Amino acid sequence: MMVTDFHTAAASSGESENVTWLEEYPSGWEDFAWPPEPFGRYRMQTARSYLTYGLIFYDVVMREIEALPERLILVKESGDIIRAKREGKVGIILDCNCVQMIEDSLEMLRVLYRLGYRDMLLARFSRNLVVDSWVQSRADSRLTPFGVAVVREMNRLGMIVDLSHTSDRCFYDVLEVSKDPVICSHSNARAVFDHPRNLSDDQIHALAEKRGVIGLMTFFIGPGPEYRDGRGWKVDDPRFQKWLDHCDHMVNLVGVDYVGWGSDGYETMIHSPVELPKITEGLMRRGYSKKEIKKILGENFLRIFKEVVG
Repeated sequence: MMVTDFHTAAASSGESENVTWLEEYPSGWEDFAWPPEPFGRYRMQTARSYLTYGLIFYDVVMREIEALPERLILVKESGDIIRAKREGKVGIILDCNCVQMIEDSLEMLRVLYRLGYRDMLLARFSRNLVVDSWVQSRADSRLTPFGVAVVREMNRLGMIVDLSHTSDRCFYDVLEVSKDPVICSHSNARAVFDHPRNLSDDQIHALAEKRGVIGLMTFFIGPGPEYRDGRGWKVDDPRFQKWLDHCDHMVNLVGVDYVGWGSDGYETMIHSPVELPKITEGLMRRGYSKKEIKKILGENFLRIFKEVVG
């Protein structure tokens, strides 16, 4: 079953009333090439576990780092980020794209930490053993007992908890359990675009009170397939301006210290990191200072990394 088919089925069953967001996903986004051609392509729907996929990608990334030590650094602590910047290298932070990678095992969480993983998303598009995703918001469920143990163990190890995709009720529950600040690595403002993947003003306030950071993303900026037109947007494009509206809203609500650049891919606003200066240009046009822009483009997330990871 295609991912979009699953979402349509979920929406029609009453788990999500707003289905206009389906238009914003590029076709084939769930594809990836492993093993490389000519040995064929696998899809995320093949019968492999999340853990297996995580370990496959771990090997791919580690081989790249080992092949290019003059350009790449594996980041295990905040000092590695600073060193990468100083040496003109790219710092690679390993992220668990969903808690399902650890299956039902705190031991596996600790193994992934030892391998170098430093943050983990608690949900994506389904219910799991820790939390419900935004697709199940109607259930109004809480963090599970296993989920409480996972959050506490992540705090103990020094792994960043990521709440993007998490249902509203579970979002607040994690904030109560976690002793460390948490992040939403790719979420926008629901007040600007009323979509369940975006954060309400109350959630934004709650996360800021926890000293967390919200990474603004390039999806769920506004309705319609025109947000995915096959090319990056110019800064004066109305769609780019709408993204800046999300940024302004959050900064006006809680201050610049809790807002960051989250991306979630290069399918809309920008098509590669080479286009990142457009973000700087857009923020400058909105009147942000150099100090504020540096916070949004990385310093706020670095603060979280220092505090949680060390």
